[in-house]
Amino acid sequence: MSKKKRRKKEQGTSRRPLCAYNIFFREERKKILESIPENNAREDCGEQSEEIACLCSCGGVNKKKQARRDKKTPHNKISFESLAKQIGARWKELDPERLALYKASAEIETQRYAFLMKEYQDKVREAKRQKLES
Repeated sequence: MSKKKRRKKEQGTSRRPLCAYNIFFREERKKILESIPENNAREDCGEQSEEIACLCSCGGVNKKKQARRDKKTPHNKISFESLAKQIGARWKELDPERLALYKASAEIETQRYAFLMKEYQDKVREAKRQKLES
């Protein structure tokens, strides 16, 4: 079985709209990263295995299976896994008023995307028409 090649995105198209959860995630990520001090050294999490040494999610050196990739923490504060768990828990506890705000924001994003895509498609059609006329 061969994998299907993914179609490349055309230049000039806008990015897909974010859903309510993604908007919430982006805001909460900023808050969490700002609340963690820069010089906060992560402690060893204590995960142990007898395989191959690599970095664990907390930054301490532990033994893990080689098949697992190192977890990237570009800000060196918290792993994505821990961050996602915290934000997911916050999302589940979100009150209905704030949830409605995020859903409204996502709807606005969707409408903006639809408008931009229609504009882009019109521009592409016009360019094709001019090319055929030439």
